[in-house]
Order: sequence, then structure tokens, then C-alpha cells
Amino acid sequence: ARNRPVCLLLIDLDGFKFINDTYGHPFGDEVLRTMAQLLKRLVRRNDYIARLAGDEFAMVLKSTTLENARKIAQKLHQEISRTRVPLPVGSIQLQSSIGVAEAPTHGRKAQELVSAADVALYHSKRRGRNRIEVLSPDVSQAMMSIFSQGFRLRNALERGNIYPALQPICRIATGEPIAYEVLARMRIDGTVVRAQEFITIAEELGLTREVDLHIIRTALAMTPPEQALFLNVDLSSFNDPEFVRDLAALLRPACEAGRMLTIEITERESIPISDTLRRDIQTLREFGCRLALDDFGSGYSTYNFLNQFRPDFLKIEGSFVRGMLENESDRKIVEHIHELARAFGVETIAESVENETTQRALREIGIPNAQGLLYGEPRLCA
Repeated sequence: ARNRPVCLLLIDLDGFKFINDTYGHPFGDEVLRTMAQLLKRLVRRNDYIARLAGDEFAMVLKSTTLENARKIAQKLHQEISRTRVPLPVGSIQLQSSIGVAEAPTHGRKAQELVSAADVALYHSKRRGRNRIEVLSPDVSQAMMSIFSQGFRLRNALERGNIYPALQPICRIATGEPIAYEVLARMRIDGTVVRAQEFITIAEELGLTREVDLHIIRTALAMTPPEQALFLNVDLSSFNDPEFVRDLAALLRPACEAGRMLTIEITERESIPISDTLRRDIQTLREFGCRLALDDFGSGYSTYNFLNQFRPDFLKIEGSFVRGMLENESDRKIVEHIHELARAFGVETIAESVENETTQRALREIGIPNAQGLLYGEPRLCA
């Protein structure tokens, strides 16, 4: 039996948080009991089922190929979709997202197989939920490494091992902080890992929004209310109405209590500026949030964004700032960005300022604010 394939199905109930919040925990428990009974009825004699956490279940299919596992997953998905749980008036129809992976194809160890099925499940959710996603048999080694890192990232999120770190943004004239940028850090076995090293994994697994909300929530709770904060949000996150609702619920009370908060928009892909995006950003600004545009000069539609939104702050991409002493074209770009920002009534912040010579050059140009190692490294919130 050692050489025979084993498949893992991860089954997640769609919209379980909504069910719990809307109809109460006793009804949520009833939904979970219904789901457990359904799985018990459908499980084959030599296979296993387990409840992993909250609304997530697992089914281990022994001596089963990926193709057979897909068929079993489809039957399961259909049965779940046919199931209704009665309410005092009417009923609720269940829906599920299912991720499927196979050993040894996607991993020889239990943890590797779980993290592979986890990735399949996340792809299923990202593609609209209520569907099955089966990992391709020819997934590359690079993707396998994403699975194991993704497993660590989800664990870190669940255990609260992702922390905010604060880096000062300072007035060049005085060196005094005007605000602190909130950056994400992960702690694994005592080692602190920077966001650059796990944010790509978060994107692959559709976890970016979860990481951003966790960092914002934690930073608001761990910093004194008089401390002004710049909070990073990926522009693509605004495509998700649930994310926008959760973000507004976090920021509104803080802004209304007088806290100075700035949403720092980052752009990892070109995003069309829609009416919905305009409305969402306008809503945040109406209750007091300011807006900053990150990495100006390196993004996709940054000029268009500057024109459409008129942010309060514009951050000058660090590679131009670092190169401006040796490279005349970099210096010209920094000057141009600053002039452009002034024409729009926007305040500039130079990124990646590492020495006093660069600081003097920025001051000569008239740039008022800066951040970088000269002013302080990002420090974990205590």
C-alpha cells in the first residue's frame, strides 16, 4: 500500500461567518453538525474524515488517484449543494469550496500534502467559491516550496505570529517624525522575516487581504492613539467588497476618535480605476482618512491615479532617491516628481534615505519629508 496514491480533500463551508453572525451560534453549530453527518454518510469504509478548524473538514482517500478523487469531490460538492438546513422560517442551502491534492505527487509528508490541498482550496475561493479545485499533477518545485511556505504563513496568521513594525516618516528640516509607516513582519522560530520575503506567497494564496487587515487591526490596538500611522493597502484589495467593509469598520472608529490615519496605496498590478473604487476611497476619506500613493515613478497607472484621486502624500520611489547622488537622470526624476506633486497640491515623502548627503540634496530640491535608515529602521511593536 506504500506505493499507492493517497488523496486529501479539504472542504470549507462557504459563508459560514455570515451564517453565524446572521442567525447566531446555535444555528451555526447545527450547520456544522449537518455537514459532519453528511460527510459520515458519504465517506468510504477505509477512508477518514476529520474536522480541522471552524468550518473546515478533511477527507483522506486511501489508494485513490487524483482523477478518482476529483469524481468523489464532485459527488460530495453536489450533495452539499443539495443540503438545506431548516430555519424557523425557510431554510439555508449549503455551499462549499473543495481543494484536492495527492501524495506522493504533491508531497510525501503529511504537512506537505495538507499545505498543497490548502493552496488548491485557496484557489477555489479566489475563483469565486462554491467550486472544486484540483492541483495539477505537474506542479513545479517552485510551487511546492510555495505550498510549504504558505502553510507556515497561514499558521503564523492563525497564531498571531505576524506583527506590525513601525518606521518613522520625518520632517527633513527638524528630523521629527510626522507619522509612522506600518510594515508587516513574521516571526518563525525566533527569526523575524520581512514582508518582502512572504508577501508574494500571500498573493499566491490569496492571503494578502487577510495579512493587511490583521496588521492594521494589531497596529491600531498596539500603538498610542496620538501616533499618526500610514497603513499599506494593495489597490487590488478594493475589488473585494468584504475587504472594504472590514477596512472601513476598523478605520472609522479610530478616525472619529481623532486618530490621524493615512491609507498608503501600493500597486502590484495595473488596476482600472472604476466608479466602485472611486466611491470606496471617497468613503474612507469622508470619515477622515488621508491618502498616500506609494513608490511613485515605478507603478503602473500612477499618473492617472494622481490625477483622479489627488492624494495627500506622494512617496518618491526609493531607487531614484538612492541613485540621485551618482546619477543625474535619477536626480532629475526626483525633481520632476516633486514639481508634479506640488502642481497638484500634494506633499512629497522621499523613500530609502540612508545618509546625510542625500538628505541635503533632497532639502535643496524642497522635498519636506523622508523615511529610511537615516531616520530609523522599522521596529516591531512591543
